[in-house]
Amino acid sequence: MGGLDGLSANGSIYALCSDSAGNIYAAGDFTNDSGNWYVAKWNGSDWSELGGMNGLAANGEIFSVCSDDFGNIYAAGWFTNSSGNGYVAKYDLFSGIDYTHSLTDRLGIFPNPVSNTSTISFSISQPGRVSFKIFDVTGKLVKTLFDGMVEERESKMECNAGELKQGLYFLKMENENDSELIKISLMT
Repeated sequence: MGGLDGLSANGSIYALCSDSAGNIYAAGDFTNDSGNWYVAKWNGSDWSELGGMNGLAANGEIFSVCSDDFGNIYAAGWFTNSSGNGYVAKYDLFSGIDYTHSLTDRLGIFPNPVSNTSTISFSISQPGRVSFKIFDVTGKLVKTLFDGMVEERESKMECNAGELKQGLYFLKMENENDSELIKISLMT
């Protein structure tokens, strides 16, 4: 994959997995230029370091890598956190979208599964500009529901997702102080 020196791993590859989008992930006893072990991602034409340079910054070998139904990637191995404890690292599908936290009482949708229309209820720390966007499971923006000024800290609005195909999506609410992400199912 990528030719003779496509990945250029400087050590052994112990684990491989794929995600639903067709990306391939490799991990093992190989390091980047900073000396950190990492998970490599093949997107069909190029290898890159998952999470960017030193995104994982593992201080030891990675023995296992896998993905879940939502596209998140998990890695485990002989690496530790700052307390010296081993852990499972998770690369969140939406980390590239940059959400800051997920407090499920701040954003809701009813009914969920969504048929054609549902009601979004939300709470923000202060009035201002708010956006509501729907992403598919690969992290691709598929619909902007609203992007404008909101005068109240708690409110409701209609969600019309009728033109989207049946499946799993993520609803993201964002303003300058808050960000929230929830999973929604669309039924037709």
